[in-house]
Amino acid sequence: MNKFSLLTASIAGAAFLAVVPVAAQQGPDFSKVEIQATDLGHGLTALAGAGGNITIAVGNDGIIMVDTEYAPLHDKIKAAIAKLSPLPVKYVIITHYHGDHTNGNEAFAKEGAIVVAHENVAKRMANPPPGANGQPGTPAPKGALPVQSYSGQGTEVSIGGQKAELVHFENAHTDGDAIVFWPASRT
Repeated sequence: MNKFSLLTASIAGAAFLAVVPVAAQQGPDFSKVEIQATDLGHGLTALAGAGGNITIAVGNDGIIMVDTEYAPLHDKIKAAIAKLSPLPVKYVIITHYHGDHTNGNEAFAKEGAIVVAHENVAKRMANPPPGANGQPGTPAPKGALPVQSYSGQGTEVSIGGQKAELVHFENAHTDGDAIVFWPASRT
């Protein structure tokens, strides 16, 4: 290979590597995402779309929702919830601070949902760590932040007929991870 061919191949390779991260960061086309519902029994439903999955627990007087996925999916998620129940989402439980689990928080909070998460989730959303490129993270809007947080190993969230037990696992995927257990489904 001559010097010109080697230089051309190097430039083409560098251009390809420069474009790949940009294409990878563009994310899903939310207009094409469909929210799929799976009945889990005991008033629980799993919703899957793009990003983290959502759990919906329908109680007698409201709904507990686990994670909110991406903000552009809010209307599609609300439509899927409306097929399950006309009751309002009273609580949103966040399992960790990554955007595919928290980006829809603000819209649900504006509708009256109380956002609940471990105190470390609130800290990371307000002061995110630098990204892989070393650039500072972008803080979540104030309206997206948890308004009810807990420390220690866990807490509970209840509505009529449904109870969620949140168990914190320190330094699992993140330092604010929670696993949600549904006691009613253990029967």
